[in-house]
Amino acid sequence: MESSNGSTTGGREWMAEDAIAGNAEAVRALRELIMYPLLYSQESQKLGLKWPRGLLLYGPPGTGKTSLVRAVVQECGAHLTVISPHSVHRAHTGESERVLREAFAKASSHANLGKPSVIFIDEIDVLCPRRDSRREQDVRVASQLFMLMDSNKSVSTSGLHVVVVASTNRWVLLMFQGSNFLVSIFSCVVFK
Repeated sequence: MESSNGSTTGGREWMAEDAIAGNAEAVRALRELIMYPLLYSQESQKLGLKWPRGLLLYGPPGTGKTSLVRAVVQECGAHLTVISPHSVHRAHTGESERVLREAFAKASSHANLGKPSVIFIDEIDVLCPRRDSRREQDVRVASQLFMLMDSNKSVSTSGLHVVVVASTNRWVLLMFQGSNFLVSIFSCVVFK
């Protein structure tokens, strides 16, 4: 797990387009997901609008999904917490789940300070394997992740601004895994 804060580079503000050419739809969706709830909080409360809780980026390896998230988060001045399979999977029972809980708690603490906070789950398909997986650790990690993502809904409605963005290059695998829960949480943007 790693964290970073938005900043300027080379004496000028970063723009997402500086890092990723194309995929304008993904850039727009990320900017809106991160900034609109803050920019339009009073209006959305008056109208009873609920903002999406997350975004799923789908595309082949090497299309810039991770780079795009980093660039847009930096551009928006948000805090970024990255969760990858490598950073989560641990040998001892309960350690993987602890790492996930700490990542979500860290993001919430930054949101408590009034700063947008983004949790980026890279390769979510690896963290959420097939439901019929025989590995007990896979089931525990996926259950913990789903629980944390579901509890993020209450964080979002309480005024804290924590956004979950995930990436996968195996959308079909996610669908056949029976991950309807993921579909209910994330809007989807396809990378070209």
